[in-house]
Amino acid sequence: MSLNSGPNPGTARSEGERFWRRVFFVLSAAMAGYAMVQLGSGRLAGALGDVGLTCLMISLIPQFPFVRAIVVGARRHTSEQQLLRDLEQVRTQSPWAETASAAGWILLGASFVLRAFGVS
Repeated sequence: MSLNSGPNPGTARSEGERFWRRVFFVLSAAMAGYAMVQLGSGRLAGALGDVGLTCLMISLIPQFPFVRAIVVGARRHTSEQQLLRDLEQVRTQSPWAETASAAGWILLGASFVLRAFGVS
């Protein structure tokens, strides 16, 4: 699948979706790099938090259709069933996104706990 194809082969992504994906890709790469800097400096809690944020940003990359459905639904009063269908479509097309999101929240939480106990 090329970067310009949509979730289904043969469908083009909108300019907004391409922008969304690029921004979160670049931000996640930057956070991963900064996590390595943190780890190299001996700041374990900071590195865990940065890796957690990286995972969260990576998990947002395929979720553009769902986020768009929420925004459009707020303006057009889209039914809850339509939002649930869009969410299920995102889940089936990118099942790894939910796992990456959960890992991100766990790592971010671990970072906060370590910082609460004075680990930098």
